[in-house]
Amino acid sequence: MRRSLHNLYGAIGDPRYVEFFDSLPGGDARWTTERIEAFLESIGRPQDAFHSFLVAGTNGKGSVASAIYGALRMRHRAGLFTSPHVVGFRERVRVDDCVPEGYIKSVIDRYSDLIERVGLTYFEFSTALAFLYFRDEGVSGAAVEVGLGGKRDATNVVEPLVSVITYVDYDHIKTLGPTLRHIAEHKAGIIKGAPVVTYEWKSDVLEVFGRRAREAGSEIYRVQDHIRLRICGMSVRGMDVHIESELTGNEYDVHHPVPGRGQALNVAATVLSLELAESKLPLSAEDVERGIPSFVLPGRFQMLQDNPPVVLDGAHNVSAIVHLVEVLKGMDFRPRTLVLSFMRDKKVEEMLSPLSEVSDRLIATEVPMPRCLPAEELARRALGVFGEVAVNPDPVKALREAASSGSVLITGSFYLAGEVLRGLRAPVCKGA
Repeated sequence: MRRSLHNLYGAIGDPRYVEFFDSLPGGDARWTTERIEAFLESIGRPQDAFHSFLVAGTNGKGSVASAIYGALRMRHRAGLFTSPHVVGFRERVRVDDCVPEGYIKSVIDRYSDLIERVGLTYFEFSTALAFLYFRDEGVSGAAVEVGLGGKRDATNVVEPLVSVITYVDYDHIKTLGPTLRHIAEHKAGIIKGAPVVTYEWKSDVLEVFGRRAREAGSEIYRVQDHIRLRICGMSVRGMDVHIESELTGNEYDVHHPVPGRGQALNVAATVLSLELAESKLPLSAEDVERGIPSFVLPGRFQMLQDNPPVVLDGAHNVSAIVHLVEVLKGMDFRPRTLVLSFMRDKKVEEMLSPLSEVSDRLIATEVPMPRCLPAEELARRALGVFGEVAVNPDPVKALREAASSGSVLITGSFYLAGEVLRGLRAPVCKGA
């Protein structure tokens, strides 16, 4: 069943290419950059053809990467690589729009023998595809989101203009390690000479970053030390953020469609990163103000409808859920019903407890993949936490059931977000 993931992950429909995707290994015990380095070396190191921002962190890295991309494209040919995708494979790679299906096929046709010989995994292939597309499209600057960790991630073959590590918290502990220091060591692997931007605040994590920065000859720029940030207003429709940079003296006013203190820190980290890249990729203050909110990845506090209000958010670990609850408490939106689905490996009880503070009514649902916690099991574990618990295994039907009683929040997984958006036929890419 491993990559009948196709319907879920959404690659391309031609059976010849579906077979190719099915042949790519998934996670590999030999977690290393060696395979992708060998592949990229063989095809001319496309990752050297553009300036890159390499963005890691437990949460917020996709939001920072998309904001950097949004600003860059106001003045430069810009690229964006993110993962996982929410609706379809093509959305991982963007220059103006999602990478065309025809381009993916051409790369497979040209390099399939080399890909098989080197043994690229699914994620390594998508990373290499992004770098090839950016080179072929003449991209000047690209925002590249780290997949997992940093040190051994396939994206860590670039030599970044700026490295960004949003912050470190507990997630993927089976892979990255049981303590924050273990996790931080992996994230710090992207520190390798370029300036580093972070809004991390925990002393033990900052110690890891500082040691690695000294070894690599990098300077760390903490957002809290260089940016004065003020949220001027916040609602379900977004927020107004005022930023004063002590690095340049510039001021920025950004209306961002995604509300919350965490998102404001992402905006501030984006501003600081772009200022540090000014000598290579210059932008005006207006470019930054207009560009940052111009592109937001799907599933980030996304309004699906107004009446009743329905919000979709991909929060999928404890820190993201806690932040989401804090955002909801800071505005006038209170969901009547929650539609939830989690993966089996998540700390389910630790996510259910804060969510119960914003609604007492839950519909448990599920995503058709082995990693997903069955809806019946989620409902059983939610009893006693929520006053009213129901089960509807179909996410879209669960949403419609919930919306019949009032406002809705759908959260718990980007896989759930993808199922909902596909079921509603919500567009993610402009072109076919």
